[in-house]
Amino acid sequence: MFISKDSEGIFVVFMCVALALVLFSTVGCSGRWREKFEECERLRNQCESDLAEFRETLQQTEGKLEDAESEIERLTQKIDGLENDKREIESDLKECQEKIEDLQLDLQTCRNNNDELTKELEEEKSEIKALERKLEKCRSDAAEALEETRNQLLNVKDELDRTKTELEICKGQIPRVPQAQIIADTVRFKKDRDRLRHGIRIIGQFSTSNRNGHEVWAVAYFYFEDGRILKDRNRNKKYVHEGQVAVREKFDIDYVKQNKNETFNLFIPFYELHVEQKHTLKFSIRIYDKSTKSYLENTPHEEKFEYDPKGKKIRKRVD
Repeated sequence: MFISKDSEGIFVVFMCVALALVLFSTVGCSGRWREKFEECERLRNQCESDLAEFRETLQQTEGKLEDAESEIERLTQKIDGLENDKREIESDLKECQEKIEDLQLDLQTCRNNNDELTKELEEEKSEIKALERKLEKCRSDAAEALEETRNQLLNVKDELDRTKTELEICKGQIPRVPQAQIIADTVRFKKDRDRLRHGIRIIGQFSTSNRNGHEVWAVAYFYFEDGRILKDRNRNKKYVHEGQVAVREKFDIDYVKQNKNETFNLFIPFYELHVEQKHTLKFSIRIYDKSTKSYLENTPHEEKFEYDPKGKKIRKRVD
C-alpha cells in the first residue's frame, strides 16, 4: 500500500488528536487534562518537526536517487559502449589471429623455399668449384703445353740455325764458331767470406750469340784431380746439379745483352766440398742453356787447386 506525502502528515496529526482524546476521556474533566493536552501538543510539534526533517531527508534521498539513476544510466551507456568496443576488439583480434596464421603459413613456405634455394645454391657452388678446378687444370695443361710448344719451337729454331750453319760450313762459306765463349784471362778464384761463411769465390766473364730470349747459366762443376765427379751429399739444391757439386748463376739473355760480355760471380761454401782430408780438386766452368738443355761453349775452362778441409785453405795449382 502506497501513501502520499500529504496523507502521511494528516495521518500523524490525526493520531496525535486521537491520542489526546483518549487521554482526555481517561482522566475526565479534571485539571490534569490541560497538562495532557500540552504534552500532546508537544508530541504533535515534535512529530511535525520530525516529519519536516523526514521530508527534507526524503527530498535529499530522492535527489541522490535521481543522481544515482542518472549515473547508472550513464554507466549503462558506457558499459554498452565498452561492450561494443569489446566486440569490435574481439573481431579485430580474430582478424589479426587469422592474419598471423596466414603469415605463419607464408613464413613456413618462405623457409621451405629458402631451404630449397640454399640447397640449389650449394649445388651450384659445388658445380662452380668443379668447373673452376677443371678450368685451372685446363689452364695449367695449356700453360704446360704452351711452354712445351715454345721450347720445342726454340729447339726447332736452334736446330734450324745449327743446320743452316752446318750447311754453310759444308759449303765452305763460314767457319764454325761456338755460341758461347768463356774469356779465360778474366777467370779468378780465391778464398772469400759470404755471410760469415768461408768458401771459394770464382769470378770471370763470358759472351753468347744467338741466345735472345734464353735463360743461360754460368756453372762451375767440381771434380777430383783424376776427373771423378765430386758427388753431393746433403742435397742442397743451391750447390748441386744432377747429383754433382756445382754452383751456378742465372742470366736472362736479351737482344741487347747478346754478343756482349757477362760477368759471373760464383761462391760456394767450404762445407759443400764434401772431402774429409786434403785433396787436389778442380772446377770446370761451363755455359748452360736451360731452354735447350745444352752447353754452348766448345771448350770448358778448368782450374786446379789444393784444398785442406781442416785448415779451410786453398792454393792454386799450376801443372
